[in-house]
Amino acid sequence: MATYLKHNIEVISGNLYYHGRNRQLSHEIKRGDMGAITLAAWEMAEWIEDWSNVALVPIPSHRGKATYTLHLAKAIGKGEVFDILRCRERETLYSRKHAGKRTTAFDLGFYAIGKIPADKRIVFVDNVVATGTTAKAAVYAVGPGTVLSFSYAKIG
Repeated sequence: MATYLKHNIEVISGNLYYHGRNRQLSHEIKRGDMGAITLAAWEMAEWIEDWSNVALVPIPSHRGKATYTLHLAKAIGKGEVFDILRCRERETLYSRKHAGKRTTAFDLGFYAIGKIPADKRIVFVDNVVATGTTAKAAVYAVGPGTVLSFSYAKIG
């Protein structure tokens, strides 16, 4: 398991994206494959030592709301799930990257449709962290928190 900082945001992840089957599993999670989601959730649940007062906030997809990350957060089965993060519909980060378009946290258009109780510790749920742009956008919209991700593409 790796714990590191990306844009001064703590990221907890246990799998290097380009190692073994992690890339394939990350894509299966994104497609909503419940077997992959269940496997990932089981692993991810072990990476946080103290689940007391945790608010799990799934990261929205390019479609504007949390989809597979909502299933992932619910499958973790620990903490309370707050599906309060939205964004405007947009092209995928993958498409933007391959078109040579730079993307900032503000370009994602994240916003909160609710609040997290003050006594809760925010943990954002995602399948992959690479650049940290979505993590940064989530923090801007909801507030400080930790990102729990199935896999990470690089550190630093």
